[in-house]
Amino acid sequence: MGLLETRALDFEHLVILSMNDKIMPRKASGRTFIPDSLRHGFGLPYSNYREDLFSYYFYRMISRAKEVTLIHDARAGEGMRSGGMSRYLMQLRYLYGGGRMHYENHKFLLNPPENEARPVEKSDMVMRQLEEFTVRDSKRNLSASALRNYFQCQVKFYYENVQGIKSDPENSEYIDAIELGNIYHEVMFHLYFPEGSRNVYLDKPILVTEGMIDALLADREGLMRMVVRAINRLHFHRMASDLDAPVDGAAEIVAGHIADLVCDTLRYDRRLAPFRLLGGEISGIVEWPLRGSDRRVNIKYAIDRLDIVKGADGVERHRIVDYKTGDAHVKASSVDAIFGGEMSSKNLFQLMLYANLMNRDRGSDESVRLSIYQVSDILRSGEVVPQIGIPGDKRITYKPLYVHKDINEEFLETTDNILADIFDREKPFLPADDDESCRYCRISHLCGRNLS
Repeated sequence: MGLLETRALDFEHLVILSMNDKIMPRKASGRTFIPDSLRHGFGLPYSNYREDLFSYYFYRMISRAKEVTLIHDARAGEGMRSGGMSRYLMQLRYLYGGGRMHYENHKFLLNPPENEARPVEKSDMVMRQLEEFTVRDSKRNLSASALRNYFQCQVKFYYENVQGIKSDPENSEYIDAIELGNIYHEVMFHLYFPEGSRNVYLDKPILVTEGMIDALLADREGLMRMVVRAINRLHFHRMASDLDAPVDGAAEIVAGHIADLVCDTLRYDRRLAPFRLLGGEISGIVEWPLRGSDRRVNIKYAIDRLDIVKGADGVERHRIVDYKTGDAHVKASSVDAIFGGEMSSKNLFQLMLYANLMNRDRGSDESVRLSIYQVSDILRSGEVVPQIGIPGDKRITYKPLYVHKDINEEFLETTDNILADIFDREKPFLPADDDESCRYCRISHLCGRNLS
């Protein structure tokens, strides 16, 4: 139990671990601009109040015990990363010296663990977990991000996407890059799609004209209100009645930055106007047939924006737009490289997969344009068109990939093979070959290759 759980309890024999300084007592960390002189004057808790409280809890806890065992890490400079024994031990040494305290020193020869990643064999339990992805309405779905995990490290895919072990970083008190992207997505979504036309494929498209975009750009106050509401909902998690509450400090600065990114996107879209919107934040689940089997695997897609835009050749085509507040990552040296887990092509796989999933879900055979809006640079460089490499005698040359069908036959062949491998009992989930990809992995301790 923890220290707080011991209050008002008496023990005959106590064993207390981690009796190292900064652990017992825990280092006080107060965030305040109010100095201790004012705190004392106005009867507020002072900076050392927490340490005094823990001191009381500790001495009260041991006061009625017949025997107390206190254990601390005595390694010089390494003890629980603190550098020494707890001050409570030092105090007890002077208070109860003269034979009332007994000291023992134990040394352990610890062999360093083998730093070798272990594959995951597909046991009966693992196969049962995988089978859940083939059951309709089971709420177990593969996705583009899950399959990218598989390309990067099959063991990571197993732990995160099959076992469901979460490795996301803890929420920050500030708006981080991921949250900034989510807020931007929401604002663009609400700008273009009114109530009743959201999250669905529109049989009657929304026509976007230059005049419509000019009106949105002229209403900066309305845009800022929309950004503030998105920040309050996604970051501060406020109730619907409090979404219009003003933001200040760092959140206010981020709000202005997001509004600028939205305006840049609108100005770029004005160059393309008129165009038609077919949907925003469209999602669906497609049952993808497994090669060599009568089973189908559930694969989910989520498209930021689907529209119809006239290309440089004058032909109108469906276009999948993926908003990115970071880098585009849609350049691959070959079709095989799309499945290699490389950072430079990770979003190209997503776009190709979404084009196929959308066509299958709609029962259509559209030749879909693929586009990344790298919004931080959208005005200067325009949308980012994926590039695919063509091997040459001496070096690889790259050509734009305007429509997904240019490489779709080879893409589908490789995708089918990978899905078959995932559900093949004879093929275990293997760890990544490259140690570098494990260095910042949050679950490397599970596979045995812990490089942290």
